[in-house]
Order: sequence, then C-alpha cells, then structure tokens
Amino acid sequence: MLILLVCKISLGQDIRFSQFYAAPLSLNPALTGLFNGDHRFVGNYRSQWKNANADFITTAFSYDSDLLGINPTNHLIGTGIMVFNDKAGFSSGINTFDIALTGSYHLPVGENATIAMGLQTNFVQKSTFGDFKFPNSWVDGLGYEQDANGDAITTGTINSLDVNTGAFFYMFPGGGESSIFLGLSSFHLVAHKESFIPSIGNSIGRRIVGHGGTRITTKKEINFVPNFLYMRQGRAEELNLGFSVEFEFPSIKSAVAVGFWTRARDAVIPNIAFDFNNIHLGLSYDFNLSELQTSSDKRGGFELSLQYILNMGINNEVKGEPCPRF
Repeated sequence: MLILLVCKISLGQDIRFSQFYAAPLSLNPALTGLFNGDHRFVGNYRSQWKNANADFITTAFSYDSDLLGINPTNHLIGTGIMVFNDKAGFSSGINTFDIALTGSYHLPVGENATIAMGLQTNFVQKSTFGDFKFPNSWVDGLGYEQDANGDAITTGTINSLDVNTGAFFYMFPGGGESSIFLGLSSFHLVAHKESFIPSIGNSIGRRIVGHGGTRITTKKEINFVPNFLYMRQGRAEELNLGFSVEFEFPSIKSAVAVGFWTRARDAVIPNIAFDFNNIHLGLSYDFNLSELQTSSDKRGGFELSLQYILNMGINNEVKGEPCPRF
C-alpha cells in the first residue's frame, strides 16, 4: 500500500486541502490580497492515512496583503508568499518543498462586481528518504534485492521552477453583503520532467481548478455558503460539493460555522470553524469512502487551518467578503 501511494505522488499528483478556501494562495493566485484587513497570515496542517501505514503530512504557511490599502470593491493589488512542505511516506517516501511568490490585480467591472487576475511563480524541490522495497524485488534466500526488478529509485533531489495563474470574479448583487463568486486557476504551466526511477520519464501534468459558489447573508446574522470545487490533473478528477452555515455574534465579534462536503467517490468531510476578532480556526476530518476504506477503517485525514488578519485601519471601508473563509 505504501509503495502504491508514494509512487502515485512521485508521478506528479499535487497536494490538496479539504478546507480549500482556508488555503487561498494554493487554490487560486487571484485570491491574493482579497480579505477584510491589511495583512493576512495563514497556516494549514493536514495528516492522512495513518491507519493505512502510509503517513502523509502536509504543512503550509502563507502571507499576503493589499499594496494599495483600499477596500476590496475597488482596485486592489495583492502580493504574497506561500511555503509548504509535504512528506509522503512513513519509513520511506518522497518529500516536497515548495516556495511561491504570488500577486494579483483586481479590477472593478461595474458598481458591485470585480474581476481579478493572479500569477504565481514557484521553486519546487523533491527528495527521497528511506529505502524503497518493491514486491517483485524479493529473491528467495536473499531477501529484498533492489536491482532484481530494475526499478531502483535514485536518491537525491529534483529542483524545478513552475508558474501558476488564475482568474476570479465576484459580485455583490444589489450592493448588499450577499455575494456570488467564481474562479478558475491553472497550475504547472511550465512543462518539466520529474522521476526518481531512471527508466521512467514522467512529466508532471497540468492541473485545472474550477471553484465557486454564493454567500447568502440574512438579517438574523445567519449566512449560508454553498460552494463547489472541481480539479482535473491528467486522468485524475476530483469534485467537491458542500456548504457551510455561519452564525454571527456581532456583540462579541465572533462567529461559528459548521459545514459538510462530499468528495465524489472518495470521502465525506464535516467541518467546524470558529472566528473571534481577527483569528479564524478551522477543523475538518475526511472519512474515507474509497477503495482504501478497508485498510484505513474509513478514516482519511485530519486538517487544521489557522488565520490571523491584522487590521491597521488602512483597509476598513468594506461591505463584505466575496468568498468563505472556512
């Protein structure tokens, strides 16, 4: 099982977060700088498949801000940086380190609508750790002989540069706080090969992401946020459908959100999030429904997100956020 999962990662499958809107710079570069405040700090942690003896741990950190210091309904220039590290494997596997510089420009196209474009440049380093063992490398009387099947994995690192881009449209119908949002992003625009097995020449596939939804606000301080995420990379597809319900408590500057998502043919994902002043904490868990559910006991992955928004009073004339934070 571990060998299959690690090999899948080595063949170019990207990481993913179930709380995708809580990792905005990894979802769409056009989301850079789009928030209520002046500076945003985001941390993400994901651990999955421990029950399948295949430890996958992903950590990410990002920072972004608006250079112009004006509200999101007017012109906005976002800049930011994102760093993540992904460890795929328990005693052996592949480690991926990625650092990205990202920017966006938001242009009003009407009184209550805006379109944004984003660009991201990445430095990516992948490296192996531990000793890999393949089933057909077993030789009776000798044990595992790595050269027996010709699939010896080379050690060392693979370094590469990459470019990602995205577009995002959002509007506030009637000038209220309810919003409609739709985004499209494309990753790995620079074609390059990466493989730790000399006999295999693998090119990482371009990943296309579509996402969107609506945020419906009410006078009773309850907001409904249905949304979707679709990704395609090579022959792999992913469709997430779900919603969250936000309960706001303005008198104490806090909110609680509960949500539920399904990842088609893979998992169901309940989510809960807390908002106090400018701190946002999200917790979710993937319950596995795929072919791995027998070995994983239907357990998938635990995920935590933490955001802190620093508001220095520069960007305080806002009327709402176009997309969910949780």
